[in-house]
Amino acid sequence: MLTLKQLRENKAEAVRRLAKKGVDAEPIITRIEELDDKRKALQNELDNCLAEQNQAAKQIGMLMGKGLKEEAEAKKQEVAGLKVRSQQLKEESERAAEQLQAEIVLLPNFPADIVPE
Repeated sequence: MLTLKQLRENKAEAVRRLAKKGVDAEPIITRIEELDDKRKALQNELDNCLAEQNQAAKQIGMLMGKGLKEEAEAKKQEVAGLKVRSQQLKEESERAAEQLQAEIVLLPNFPADIVPE
C-alpha cells in the first residue's frame, strides 16, 4: 500500500508511475491531500481546545482557592462547552482520518521500475 508520505513528497512521480497501470491518480491524490490537510487542521484545533480546557481547569482551582465561587462556576461552564467542542472535533478528525485511509487504499502500488511506460 502507498503511504501518504510517498504521495505528498513526490506527487508528479506518483502520478507518472500509476499512469503505467492505467490509473488517473491526479484527482485521487489531490483528494487525499485535501483530506490530510483537513485532518491536520482539525487536530490542531482539537489540541488548542484541549489546551484551553487545561488552562481553564487550572484557573478554576485558583479561583476556588481565593474564594471566588461565582467566577469559578463561570469557568466551569466554559470548560463544559470546551469539552463538548473537543468531543466534536475528535469525532470529525476521526472521520477525516477514515476517509483519508479509504482514499489511499483506492490506489494500487507502484509498478516496478522495469515496467515500460
